[in-house]
Amino acid sequence: MNFTLWHKRFSLSPITLIASMIAGPTVADGLFFQQDVSKETFVTTLSVQRDRMTFGMNAVAIDEDQSLALNITQSVDWSPENGTLRIGPAVRLILQDGAFDTTEVGVKVNHEKYVPTNFGAFLWLVDASTIDKSLLLLGQFSLAKQNMSFELAFGRSEDFLDTSITLSRTFGDSRFSGRIGYRFVAEDLFLGISYNTF
Repeated sequence: MNFTLWHKRFSLSPITLIASMIAGPTVADGLFFQQDVSKETFVTTLSVQRDRMTFGMNAVAIDEDQSLALNITQSVDWSPENGTLRIGPAVRLILQDGAFDTTEVGVKVNHEKYVPTNFGAFLWLVDASTIDKSLLLLGQFSLAKQNMSFELAFGRSEDFLDTSITLSRTFGDSRFSGRIGYRFVAEDLFLGISYNTF
């Protein structure tokens, strides 16, 4: 990744930082921030929850292609033992030559279930959007004593298909974690960091 491309990808990060400060832990029920970087990709994810509402952002740069996806979802009343179901509007912005070129609007549906165990926890997540028919399936189990978690994910859309595996380790008693993972189709090794108050 040369500096010019890196700078273009990094230019999306101020949006994340501003959102994090406005909807930080003092006013939010939970905040999740994650950033993964590899030789060819730069991915930033942000999720901020307030009561039943969740604001989400996903910024992706692959080579010179960049996109920014935003969504606002609300949890749906149903059996708590079945996990949490959220649905709401979503918008995706495509960047060309440093400016927003294309805008797509759709609906986002998210389902997740968190199951605590004696050794840690299991997390199951399904995330789908009508925009470019995207789908994410993610399974994660964590080991509390080791401060570690293992994650397997499958993602697809009209122009993307890959499966990844990730190992994360929490830094001491903090809410920060370091990540290392591998995307099998792209044959891409990535490093990342996450911050989670949920």
